[in-house]
Amino acid sequence: MQNGIRMKTRLLAPVLAVLVIGGALGAYFYWRSNETVAPVAVAPSASGGPLVREEIHHVLEPAAQAPVLPVLGQSDDFTFGAIRDVLNNKALAGLIIPKDLIRNIVATIDNLPGRRVAPAQFPVQRPIGKFGVTRSGDALVMDPADAARYTRYVQLAQSADPEKLVALYVRLYPLFQQAYADLGYPRKYFNDRVMQAVDDLLATPEAPSPVKLVQPLVYYKFADPEFENRSVGQRILMRMSPTDALMLKAQLASIREQLLLHMHDEKVVTPPS
Repeated sequence: MQNGIRMKTRLLAPVLAVLVIGGALGAYFYWRSNETVAPVAVAPSASGGPLVREEIHHVLEPAAQAPVLPVLGQSDDFTFGAIRDVLNNKALAGLIIPKDLIRNIVATIDNLPGRRVAPAQFPVQRPIGKFGVTRSGDALVMDPADAARYTRYVQLAQSADPEKLVALYVRLYPLFQQAYADLGYPRKYFNDRVMQAVDDLLATPEAPSPVKLVQPLVYYKFADPEFENRSVGQRILMRMSPTDALMLKAQLASIREQLLLHMHDEKVVTPPS
């Protein structure tokens, strides 16, 4: 059931809060193909030889002053403290798991636009309780009351100041890039993934009400294949309350605006292999 919503045990809305906390401190899904990011065109090389690929990278401007950072393997306390400092509600920082924080943020964010998530790498605590399902006539539907389990995570996301978060992201970016390379992308640029994920999430349609489900085996799925086949990040938003989804999308839009102030697009030509 790899493509299922895994609604009985998966922590999903909190992962989106991590995108807001870590995606200005981070954002997308295990995408291990050799496709390039944001391809612009494929054209002949200057010599008329094999085709070359042109890509657009969303390059972050370096911090005004080179930051002094710990090594990645010893960065947990430093990163957790820095994130806590940009939260307006410090009590909500208790939802964040400090251990392997940057690596887990990167891995989780890298998963969002794909079909599966890796619960062992979630950088936040799991919500209390089980996924709520009820019946509407003969149909299984998502219990609207289930959205209340994610209220604290929505508050966590909203508690992060977008301007301060993005400034912190720029400061810590060398650590995020290293963690992304260690994940298996030594030639890819993590901020490209951030922008892709944010745009993917902002394109999420509004979920129907009630949300109909099916349960082929153990895990629940969206009954509508059009929704079930969307990225896990979009399915996160569609299982939240409409109000919470709108608030998180507004926060993501604010983060995107701040990111644009710290980066420029750069064309990169990839030679033929």
